[in-house]
Amino acid sequence: MTTKNEPRTRTLRMKVWLDNDRPMPTGYDVHARTAAEAIALLTQGDTRLISLDYNLGGGANGTGYEVARWIREHARQWSQQEAGGLAPLEWRIHSRNPIGILRIWFALRKADRFWKARQE
Repeated sequence: MTTKNEPRTRTLRMKVWLDNDRPMPTGYDVHARTAAEAIALLTQGDTRLISLDYNLGGGANGTGYEVARWIREHARQWSQQEAGGLAPLEWRIHSRNPIGILRIWFALRKADRFWKARQE
């Protein structure tokens, strides 16, 4: 996991780029290379946007879909006001894998529905 050199306060909501191969574009704060790194960042609770790749090199690196499933489950917890829930965040998918894109998209759309349900 790589962060920018500039100091960051806890109140700043970070933008996370999840990709094991492509460089982090300008405008993002943290480059996570594995699913576990991305989930650890999300657990901190100060992520405002995450952009997901599906293929992360295989093996222990996991996939972007694993992160999307984690987001979906923790959005559900948030919607039920359970401990460990994840507040709404923006998401993007930048994968080149068409099946991976669909899997991530469906999981994150479900997270969006959980977030919206609590706000209604």
